[in-house]
Amino acid sequence: MGRLLLSKAARQRYEVASMRAGAVCASMHLSANLLTCLSVVMAGGAALLLATERFFWAILAGIVSGVLDILDGATARATGTSSRFGTVLDRTADRLNEMLFVLGILLSGRVQPALVLLAYFGLISPSYVRAVAESAGGVPDCEVGLAGRLEKLVILFLGTLGEGLFPEFRPLDWALVLVTVIGVVTALQRLLHARAVALHGAGHAGERP
Repeated sequence: MGRLLLSKAARQRYEVASMRAGAVCASMHLSANLLTCLSVVMAGGAALLLATERFFWAILAGIVSGVLDILDGATARATGTSSRFGTVLDRTADRLNEMLFVLGILLSGRVQPALVLLAYFGLISPSYVRAVAESAGGVPDCEVGLAGRLEKLVILFLGTLGEGLFPEFRPLDWALVLVTVIGVVTALQRLLHARAVALHGAGHAGERP
């Protein structure tokens, strides 16, 4: 089964580094949930900037939103305030932020609506499959596949930047197509992983003690 482009070891190193930033946020009395909400506000700003074709500023707003999304988890870990509700809020905000960014792309009028719809499916389908596999499918960890959320957002950011610099090459169209393909492949990989775990569990259940 394929693994994420950004390895888990690399993610662990980044999480350790982000803990320091989380401690700084905690010293400023910024709660994790507040940072989560601020990330949504910045994503909304990015959507407005995209809709008005101010692509460079939209990317900056999107990056700030992403940084805030990183800091909320880091702050929760640094302060020992991680909670189930915080996790639910964070994952809900992630989906909302993705929707806002894609909505901004749609409202810019630079790409076909069908491409935007397909790319949005590519963004959310792996997350949905993972959530269902872990909550209802008995899969302890379904974070497998070709790419994660971060990689797909980076592709969208690069496509947006390219659209502002070289619109004649239609880089945003290509970015949307790439996100769609990567997302669908990742979702299928996660489905197959969940199936393999289920079959493995069924096999053990059928064994005699």
